[in-house]
Amino acid sequence: MAEPTPDEQTPSPEDQIDAEALDPRQALKNALVLAVADGKLTEQEKACIESLRQRLGVDAEDFRRLCHEVKQGSRKLSVPREPNQAEQTVALLMEIAAADAVITPPEQRALRMVADYVGFDATRLETMLDDACRGEGVDDRKLEAMAEELYTQFGQWDGASRRAKVGALGDLGRCGVRPLLRILESYRKPEGAPDALELKTLVAEQLGRLGDTRPVYYLAQHVNIGDSDDEISSLALRAAAAEAIGTIIGQSFSRDQDGIDAARQWWQDEGNQKYNRLFY
Repeated sequence: MAEPTPDEQTPSPEDQIDAEALDPRQALKNALVLAVADGKLTEQEKACIESLRQRLGVDAEDFRRLCHEVKQGSRKLSVPREPNQAEQTVALLMEIAAADAVITPPEQRALRMVADYVGFDATRLETMLDDACRGEGVDDRKLEAMAEELYTQFGQWDGASRRAKVGALGDLGRCGVRPLLRILESYRKPEGAPDALELKTLVAEQLGRLGDTRPVYYLAQHVNIGDSDDEISSLALRAAAAEAIGTIIGQSFSRDQDGIDAARQWWQDEGNQKYNRLFY
């Protein structure tokens, strides 16, 4: 199967979605576009797409043309407005994203964009993503052990090791969001750490890296903490949280006071209306 060459751009509703009825060829192209959203096409995704090609009745020659179109940069998702077709489209895209048992942040962003565009229930989509995440085989005991190690060993590691250990939670993808958020929201301090807020700052970085929208509310609370409230906040933490929000929502909030101010203004103007919801 020809493999489309991915690009690094995240789809946006304005230039990456067509509102139209789907035919089998368009449905298959959607699958290809989503599969390369994270910059790679795994063997499991290839097998899933080939199975879908056969189910949809798209012949091999037409499929090669589709692959060429996507390789050349035609990355527009064709999304119907009709409720039943819209739901089928979301289900199909979810099937492709979950084919390799890891739904990457770019894939999650594309799924949320499509779901939001067609009015698909956001809570239901998050449940579907959670169900797919549970298939990745990361149990709660492992997550708890990783978090506990951060609290008990953080002060003994050098800077690179601290970043790597927190990054290991981020490497878990969606499964890492909940333990990272618990650390961000906890008042517990890592043992022996010279800077009690360094762990939270590293956690904010990982949440931004993951691109999951659910932490936006919590990151915004840290951005909005008063500048003089040093016991529970710091400039480094507020700036990291602001940068993370920008990464998640597709805006550039610099990692400094200007970025903090911009993130605060965004939250006041529009962010709190869309993201003012609790994750747990």
